[in-house]
Amino acid sequence: MGKNMNERIKALWNEAANTTDDNSWDTATRMMDRFAQLVVQETIKEMCQQMHWAGDDQSNNPAMYKAIDKTMKEFGIK
Repeated sequence: MGKNMNERIKALWNEAANTTDDNSWDTATRMMDRFAQLVVQETIKEMCQQMHWAGDDQSNNPAMYKAIDKTMKEFGIK
């Protein structure tokens, strides 16, 4: 998993970097924010997939769904 995860992080970094057009501090900050957002989004996506495969839903695991929802709101993920 480590090597695959490193490759995924590199892909997310490249995706974030491709949203910038100059090397200013503001642009770098926006890129880092976008990278963090992509990492959180990817993590939530994986959590949801694992929960789905395990047969979890909001009725039998409401705390996990609340945690995912709160995390999405905290990091501005839609």
